[in-house]
Amino acid sequence: RSRRQRQMCIRDRYAKSVYPVISHFLSSFSKLMPFAIGDLFIFLSVLGLLFNPIRARYIQKTKWKQILLNEMEYLLWIYVWFYLAWGLNYSQKDFYGRTNIPYTAYTPEIFQSFVDNYIDKLNASYTDITSIDEPLVCRESVRGYNQISDTLGVHRPPHSSLRVKTMLFTPFISMVGVTGSMGPFFCEFTLNGDLLPSQYPATYTHELAHLLGITSEAEANFYAYQVCTRSQVKEIRFSGYFSVLPHVLGNARRLTVSYTHLRAHETRSNLV
Repeated sequence: RSRRQRQMCIRDRYAKSVYPVISHFLSSFSKLMPFAIGDLFIFLSVLGLLFNPIRARYIQKTKWKQILLNEMEYLLWIYVWFYLAWGLNYSQKDFYGRTNIPYTAYTPEIFQSFVDNYIDKLNASYTDITSIDEPLVCRESVRGYNQISDTLGVHRPPHSSLRVKTMLFTPFISMVGVTGSMGPFFCEFTLNGDLLPSQYPATYTHELAHLLGITSEAEANFYAYQVCTRSQVKEIRFSGYFSVLPHVLGNARRLTVSYTHLRAHETRSNLV
């Protein structure tokens, strides 16, 4: 084997065998805490990196060179921790490589068939969601991922009862439009405290996909869609269909614009 192939093999083994053990251990610890310790860790780390040089220089009289070396060493350990705890999942095979499902090339006919089917199911699944049943979403999400794990190339949840955290800085996070996050340092996932009831199940299952080692946003959306739309709970099922509506509309718009430009170009060519 070439050196690159050996490296890919090692990283793939990490994603398949090592990461599930790490996530089980770290999530067992983090779920004991009622707050997002990953958010707090990042916040305190930033404060330390900003203010520690001032304290070291003007109180401890440390040389600037040593201060800089200390800062770099801390960042290096953070970098190592990130990759060992979660980041090496970036090097795993993509969805098609994990599942051996053949790639299907885009055709207008296939996309049109998908859109017609999707719109019908979206309309049929509609229900007015006025509240969030968090324990129910947790149970359905764990059940759903256990159901699709073997066929769709995703790990099973490390616990039957997963503790999702609320982001510590929800007001600020809402201003920038972030709905959830994966805390790689302690294998915990957090949700925006301002989520609407219709957003909650899809966002929960999306961030849970990241906890299960999925790094791609597109794949996390796919798994959330699969889990939610398979649920027998109508509110969760509607959240799954509704969550991908912006992506479907965006793709349809781009494809429509491209098709219009192509027809216009063909028309001009025929006239010439």
